[in-house]
Amino acid sequence: MFKTTRYCCFIILLLVLPGLVRAADVELLKMLEEKGYLTAEEVKQLEDDDSVRVEPSGKHTQKLWVSTLFQLQYNYIEVDNRGGSNPATRNNFLLRRVYLGIEGRLSNGWGAIIMPNLGDGSVRLDHAYFYKKFKNPDINFFAGFRKVRFNFEQYSSTGRLRTVERSLVAGYWGNDTGTEDSVAEGSMANGDQGFAAQHIGIYGNYQIDGNYGMELGISNGYANELPSNAFQNNLGFYYQFRTNWDLAEDDSEAFTIEAGINSGFQPEGNSFWQPTNTGETARTAGTFLIGNTDGNAANIGVNPYFLVNYEDFIITGELLLNWVENGKLYDGAQLASTTAPGSSQAMPMGIIVTPSYRFLDDFEFVFRYSYLDTNGRGALINATLPNAPSIGRAFFNRAQSYYFGFNWYILRNDLKLQLGYQYAEYWERYIATGTDAGTFNGPGASVSSFRTQFQLVF
Repeated sequence: MFKTTRYCCFIILLLVLPGLVRAADVELLKMLEEKGYLTAEEVKQLEDDDSVRVEPSGKHTQKLWVSTLFQLQYNYIEVDNRGGSNPATRNNFLLRRVYLGIEGRLSNGWGAIIMPNLGDGSVRLDHAYFYKKFKNPDINFFAGFRKVRFNFEQYSSTGRLRTVERSLVAGYWGNDTGTEDSVAEGSMANGDQGFAAQHIGIYGNYQIDGNYGMELGISNGYANELPSNAFQNNLGFYYQFRTNWDLAEDDSEAFTIEAGINSGFQPEGNSFWQPTNTGETARTAGTFLIGNTDGNAANIGVNPYFLVNYEDFIITGELLLNWVENGKLYDGAQLASTTAPGSSQAMPMGIIVTPSYRFLDDFEFVFRYSYLDTNGRGALINATLPNAPSIGRAFFNRAQSYYFGFNWYILRNDLKLQLGYQYAEYWERYIATGTDAGTFNGPGASVSSFRTQFQLVF
């Protein structure tokens, strides 16, 4: 019922889009009248034209914007499970993202943004919030559904990514595989953190001066657009401190450094995984359990990052580290004849380093290395790599990937073509159940993927 209602809302939205163009024309007419190019009578005659138009319902509405991000991908992905048969190779086109955004601005710095994503054959919100902007001091407030400030690569603009897809580390922390707002944070469905994904909450951003800034967020304790998680009712907190420096000696040189540290605390960030909440009691083979039956499981994270831009060279890097209470995942068979381990705390760690070089203004080479150590929590291949084939419930403790890419900025980020090859390997398999468990016999797996993406933004 909910999904049907959302589809109906988007159909209605598409029907009124032509009128938004007319609303922009009205704004232009007012400007031409102010400049003296049109008389008041001429403006009134044009406004009374019989063409379709949409006028804001609120008298304080100043501007309306419509924006679109369109990403068409071609994927070729092979998985070698290094034991038994391999899943079918992915060889397909897909609409990775189709954003249709509307922003309305009222007087006195008030406004709202709605940005749904119609890509991947589904309809879901990417972000939806209203805001209030102050000039002195430079403080902005946001309230609604948006990405929290954790994992620099994850909350960076999707339309400005130098790689076709985010890394497997970002996929693990933010679940950026097409289910970022539909899988409960801390869920045993895929082992992902969900710690850096979209959360509903309130956020305050304070630009202290030209070099220093900070942001504080108070959000729901799970990554979802609906307050439907019965196991996570305590609010979480996120904090960012950042600094920016322009070290260029003159206007002809580009040399900037950005660095900061993100942190977060979810008092029940892993509680969805607890046996006391899911109703699990018996430790039987094939049952996923954490190491004890404590129903409260916190998740605490820290994320230092940096960005250096010197002329045509850019390098970004970050470290992600979380402490997850009762975070280790076990198979029931491992616990059937023993008592629960004395400590099941997990400390997943991730590293992302991405250098790139721009040449001839419009072309760019990109490399990225990412490394993931789940510390016993486990990660699935298709939950960390978008559109990757599934090899069943096979959890791996560690993974790494190497990305080599080329970008052609036809019209900067508004129109660009990206090509990327990535080699990823997963190892230390310790749980494999489900439909493919019988054929998956290897200790690890490798994934070779070639992706091409065409992007248009307006």
